[in-house]
Amino acid sequence: MTKGIVKIKKNRAFVEQQNGEVEVASGQYVYLKVENCWIPVVVRYSARRKKWYFKYLEEIPVCGQKVLLKVPPSPGRSSDFLR
Repeated sequence: MTKGIVKIKKNRAFVEQQNGEVEVASGQYVYLKVENCWIPVVVRYSARRKKWYFKYLEEIPVCGQKVLLKVPPSPGRSSDFLR
């Protein structure tokens, strides 16, 4: 899992982290930080509204939110799920 802040540039959403960025696809599950817990949500892009949103949590802005997302492990890297 990778942890970072969601950023948006044009139609592209990505998670910015210390060692680079990871792109987020529309329909992808992420874990949204809410208070002291992580809740699973789906990130979506609406071409009609030209806007990224959390499915069922449309009022929460996507940009600037702290999230965890699953990425393929890099060789030699251990999992750091909730550090």
